[in-house]
Amino acid sequence: FALVAPAADQEISPADSIVFSWQPSTDDEVVAYTWYLEPEGQNVVSQAGVSETSLVYPPLDQNTTYRWWVVATDGLNATGSDTATFVVTNAAPGAFRFTRPTSDFAFNSNEFVSFDWEVAEDDDPVSYALRITGGAIDTLISKGTRRNERVRLAWGQNTAYQAWVYATDGVDTTVSDTVMLTVNNLVPGVPVLASPEDGNTVDASQAILLQWLPAEDDDVLTYQVNIQGPSLDVTLVTQDTVLEYQDLTLEDGGTYTWQVRATDGQDTVASEAWTFLVENPVTGLFSSAEVLPLSAYPSPFSGTFTVRLPEEKLADPSSSYTLRVLDFQGRAVYQTEVASGYQRVEISALADAPGGMYWITVTATGAEGNARVGSFRILKQ
Repeated sequence: FALVAPAADQEISPADSIVFSWQPSTDDEVVAYTWYLEPEGQNVVSQAGVSETSLVYPPLDQNTTYRWWVVATDGLNATGSDTATFVVTNAAPGAFRFTRPTSDFAFNSNEFVSFDWEVAEDDDPVSYALRITGGAIDTLISKGTRRNERVRLAWGQNTAYQAWVYATDGVDTTVSDTVMLTVNNLVPGVPVLASPEDGNTVDASQAILLQWLPAEDDDVLTYQVNIQGPSLDVTLVTQDTVLEYQDLTLEDGGTYTWQVRATDGQDTVASEAWTFLVENPVTGLFSSAEVLPLSAYPSPFSGTFTVRLPEEKLADPSSSYTLRVLDFQGRAVYQTEVASGYQRVEISALADAPGGMYWITVTATGAEGNARVGSFRILKQ
C-alpha cells in the first residue's frame, strides 16, 4: 500500500499539527497499523495500534528533513508501505514593534537616543540588528539577542532619521515597524563683538572695519549687522565675521550703535550693542566754525589744480599743513605736506584719475598735535 501525505519531497510549513495519511492495506485481515517517523540524524519515533489510515501529529521541528512509513499487520504477518521524505521549512520570526522611542520623536544633536523593541517569536534563537539612516548616517548595529540600544551618533540638526530592526533566525528575516526621528535646530551661539571696541573713536573718512567672533552652530550662519545713529539706521547682511562700512555722511562727533544678529534661518541670536564715536573730516570741517579760507581752482579741472592755503602763518613755527585728496568713496588717493605760510600748492597727481567729485582736507600739524583747518570739494572732468 502507498503513502498519501505528506508526499515524497514535499515542503511543509510549520503548523500546529501535521496530518499523515496512507492508503488502506489490501489485506482483509489487517488488525492495525504502526506509524514510523525518522527525523534526519535523530532516533525513530513510532506509534502502534493505529486503526485508521491517518494520524494527526503535533508540530514538527522547522528546518528538518523527515522520513516516514507505515507497517500493516494482521497479527501474523506484517507488510510495509513505501517510504517518503519531506521537509518542514523554516518559520520566519514573528512580527514585532518598537516600544521606544515613539515615531516622530524629536531630540537634540548632543543627546543619546534609547531604542527598545518586542520579542520576535520563533522556535529558533533570534538575533537582532538596528538600522538607522538619514542625513550623512547609515549605520547597522548588531545586537545579538539583546533587544535594546542606547546610541549617540553624529546627528545633524534639522535632519530627519528613520530606524528599524531586523530579526533573523539564520534563515528568514522579519523587519520591525519604522520609527521617524527628528533632530531639533541648534540655536546659534551669541556673536561676540571685537572691533571697534565699545566707546572707541573711528575715522569716517576711512572704511570702518567691524569685526566679531563667529557664533557657534553646525549650520551656515548669516549675520545681520545693524548700525544706528544720527540720521542713520541701516542693516547689512554677510556670512563673514568682518564687514567694511564706508559712509562719508556720518556725522562728525556723532555716537553710533552697532549690533550683530546671527541667524541659521530658524533662530536668531543678538550680540550686545556697542557704540563708536565718529570723527569725520568731511562733514566735520564743512560744519566747523573754525574753517579758514581755502580754495582750489580750476573746478572742474582736467590735469592739474591748485590749492590756496590761508595766508596767515601758523603760530607754531614748526607747524605744517597736510593735504589729503579723497575720492567720493572716502579712499585717499593723494597726500602731501607743505610748510606753514606756503600759500599755493599745485597738484597734478590726479591727471590720470577718473572724472568725478573729490574731497580735499587740510590739517595743520604742529607740536601741540593736529588741528583741522578746512575741507572742500573739487570736480574733475
